[in-house]
Amino acid sequence: MSGDTVRAEDRSGRPWLMGRLAGIACGMLAALVAGACALGAGMWLQHRAAERESERLGLLWNSYASAQYRLAGSWQPVGQAMAADWERFRQLGTSSLAIWEADGATPVLAYGETGGPAAGRALPVIVDGRIVGYTSAEIGGRPDRAVFLFPAAAVLATGGLWAFASARWRKAAAKPLRAIARKAAELAAEPGRGETAGSGADPGDALEALDRLALRIHRLETVRSTMVADIAHELRTPLAVMRAQLEQALLAGTALPPDKLASLHDETYRMSKLVRDMQELSLAESGRLRLEKRWCRMAELLGGVVDALGLEAEERGIAVKLDAPQELMAYADPVRLQQIVVNLVGNAIRHARSAVNVSAALSGRDRIRVTVSDDGFGIEEEELPRVFERFYRGSGPRQGRKEGGLGLGLAIAKEYAVAHGGRLEAASRWGEGAVFTLELPVMKQD
Repeated sequence: MSGDTVRAEDRSGRPWLMGRLAGIACGMLAALVAGACALGAGMWLQHRAAERESERLGLLWNSYASAQYRLAGSWQPVGQAMAADWERFRQLGTSSLAIWEADGATPVLAYGETGGPAAGRALPVIVDGRIVGYTSAEIGGRPDRAVFLFPAAAVLATGGLWAFASARWRKAAAKPLRAIARKAAELAAEPGRGETAGSGADPGDALEALDRLALRIHRLETVRSTMVADIAHELRTPLAVMRAQLEQALLAGTALPPDKLASLHDETYRMSKLVRDMQELSLAESGRLRLEKRWCRMAELLGGVVDALGLEAEERGIAVKLDAPQELMAYADPVRLQQIVVNLVGNAIRHARSAVNVSAALSGRDRIRVTVSDDGFGIEEEELPRVFERFYRGSGPRQGRKEGGLGLGLAIAKEYAVAHGGRLEAASRWGEGAVFTLELPVMKQD
């Protein structure tokens, strides 16, 4: 694994994973805090309810003791009667009950834990306007199990709300990120190169798209900065030739002979062709190339190109074979399509040793595949990815300088193919020739 790959993974995967883990930890902490708060609130509410119930039972026992004392006139029979009724009245929920005489020190009866009138919430027993004793009653028992349902419900509710809010937040946060990734991928993708814009919200996708965009911007900046130098290089030679011949004629004060005029005409034509090719290439690359489409019979178009280049092939001793069904038709600009095929067949003839094969067939249901192959030396592996670059003419046996080429033919052919919604590819094995494949849609809506 390369260092760049490791850095890309560290930059995209690790922060994203750490962010997700941090979000989960925060959600769990929030759920625990909510559960603790709910438990505390439940315990407090139950305590308050117990206090109110204790007050109610205390008043109930006080009224009962007062009524019993009024009937009996003393505490002794009251204590005996209440002792007999204690087990029955304990079902009310009383956990402790105590009665003291008026001095507060002599107990009449005591059940449960009691500490005297001063220790608890003792109520005076009043009969005929005087205090005859004190009663104290407390409610007891374990906390209601229902109190533990509050924290459980709070934990589940908080966790669910946190997950829902996190999902909504991630979706909202990913929306601009997804838009950035998609736009970056669209800008980074070169039309017709088989690249598509990503639609995922993963930060790694956005970073990858931005990396590809930065790479393409760098590549385009390199092309832009070198274009002027390339054009100047291509124009320098014909301009120097023309200037030298014109200066010589001016110094000699004589008219240019026909052979010199022919040479100047050739150089002028070469410069005009360079300017025209650059203009066509620029229009195609910017997507502003106008196509005059109509239905074309591929056998006729390919046959016309083969016939036009037949003399050159015959002079070089190259046999050109054409195989295209008559019924095969494409909706395309015949002029641009013909220029593509001329470039491909012309290059094949110039670099073949004995034979060139041109074929066309239907690929799938809606695409046409045109193949041009030769039996030449082929293209070296390191040069194959660059054969469609502008001004690139290679250094091997297929180099075009000796043929007077400018290195724009294949670049223009590829852009014309892309403008038609198709693609142009090259394949080769050294010493076994080269194969150029043009694939076009039968019909493409503009």
